[in-house]
Amino acid sequence: MENLEKFKTDLQQIFGMLKYRGEAQGLKNYMKENESYFKNIDLETYQAAREFLHSEKMLKSYKTKQNGKEKIDMCKALEDLYNSGVEQGIEQGIQVLIESLQEMGIPKKELSKKIQDKFSASMKEAENYIQKYWK
Repeated sequence: MENLEKFKTDLQQIFGMLKYRGEAQGLKNYMKENESYFKNIDLETYQAAREFLHSEKMLKSYKTKQNGKEKIDMCKALEDLYNSGVEQGIEQGIQVLIESLQEMGIPKKELSKKIQDKFSASMKEAENYIQKYWK
C-alpha cells in the first residue's frame, strides 16, 4: 500500500493499518502517530478495521456518543488487546515454570518463592498459579 495520501477518507487510515497487520509494534506505532484520528472513529470504520485486521472477536468496542453519533476509541481497544496478549504470555511462562520445577521435584514452597521473584507476583497469586497448574 503506497501513496496512501491519495485517499482522503477513512480508507487512508484503514489501509495504513493493513500495512502493519501481523506486526504488533508497527501497528501500535502507526496508531500512535495517528492517535487523534483513532481515538474518535465512527462505528462503521471501526467495524471495517476489525474485519480487515481479522480481529473481529478480539478487539473490544469502546463506544462514546458525540453529536448523537457513536464513536470508538480504537487506541484503547488495541491497547487492551496488546495487554491481554502480554498477560497470556506471562501465564504461559508461569505454567511452564511450575510444570518444569515440579518434574524436577522442587517443593511447592520453593516454587512459590520463584514465581514471586521471577514474575513479581504476590504470595497469594503464586499460590493460585500453583494450585491451577500443579499436576
